[in-house]
Amino acid sequence: MKVMTATEVARNLSAVLDQAEHGETISITRGGRRIALLAPATRTNGADLIALFAEHETLDGFAEDVEEARRTVIDGVSAEWDDA
Repeated sequence: MKVMTATEVARNLSAVLDQAEHGETISITRGGRRIALLAPATRTNGADLIALFAEHETLDGFAEDVEEARRTVIDGVSAEWDDA
């Protein structure tokens, strides 16, 4: 893994992106501390997602659980904003 400072990355962004595109992972540091990792993006065509859907069945009530969680979060956020 290559290590670069944030300043080096900023000055050489195009070259750093080329390295990531070719499989290199870069650890980015600031003040001697690692603050980020720049890694190659995974490439897929959706086949893995389709295979996952084919392999696993939907749980009964899943859509209702998601909707209930959504309402809870939205109502909770609205209540917090109202109290502010």
